[in-house]
Amino acid sequence: MSDHILIIDDEQPLIDLMRVLLRPLSRTIESATSGADAIQFAQVDPPAVVVLDLMLPDMSGFEICRVLKEMHPKLPVIICTALHDSAAEEQAQKAGASFFLRKPVSRAVICETVNKALENRQ
Repeated sequence: MSDHILIIDDEQPLIDLMRVLLRPLSRTIESATSGADAIQFAQVDPPAVVVLDLMLPDMSGFEICRVLKEMHPKLPVIICTALHDSAAEEQAQKAGASFFLRKPVSRAVICETVNKALENRQ
């Protein structure tokens, strides 16, 4: 597994914001705007951690999470979504997500969560 972070979100402004929030971690940040691109990217160059939105155009974040976890069982997946219901959190856990964050998220929270995810994958 490489040392980069993969952000999966279909909205470029949110990807750009996440890049800014994660800048203090001094890691390479890659992005994908669809589930198909994310899965292909993870096959070629598995990330150290994934930050995943749940609402994407071609497949749900839950599906993407399941596929990524099947490919790389130790890959930490952080769901970061605007959905604020407990059913989404429960479904994310069933899909294999390591963490569940609700947007908007602060720099401190996302950086702390990514660091925890990186520590736990060891």
